[in-house]
Amino acid sequence: MNLEASVNDNLCSLSPQRITLRPLQTRDLPQLDTWAQAIDTRQFMSRCRPLTPSADKHAPERGLLWLVIQVDGADVGTVWLEKEASTPQAILGIFIGVESWFGRGIGSEAICQVLRVAQATKFCTAVRLNVRQSNSRAISCYRHCGFVVSHHGNKLMEDGSEMAYLTMCRQLWST
Repeated sequence: MNLEASVNDNLCSLSPQRITLRPLQTRDLPQLDTWAQAIDTRQFMSRCRPLTPSADKHAPERGLLWLVIQVDGADVGTVWLEKEASTPQAILGIFIGVESWFGRGIGSEAICQVLRVAQATKFCTAVRLNVRQSNSRAISCYRHCGFVVSHHGNKLMEDGSEMAYLTMCRQLWST
């Protein structure tokens, strides 16, 4: 798979840092756990891995683009697109695992890169995600990448409280 696909996308611009994506490998999984604990992902998101429990690496042939985000060659986070069964859509997940890199446009650029790959390889026609309504930084990032709100809802949390969330979508092309 060509991870440096160049599909013209006016919504995405290069960040000042050199941001690249590489396929996630099984040996990267412990780093994800370290990042999740270091930034306490529970305050931002409900999960920090794809929905498929058996997912353990980048596997486009099984409907999973799972990539490590690198800045100047250093691993700083992960992004994935997971195909939804029997639909041409995929679910987006992302997190930056190094807090000092928050707010620098890395997430936006990583999302734009993975969307270009998805479009160039016809991986999916549309992408959706759920985001906590309180996570304004993430919502801003997704809007910058062309996502629009398609649904508002509440999720029942383990402690019995409700958490407001948004579903956001972006069409890559029409079928």
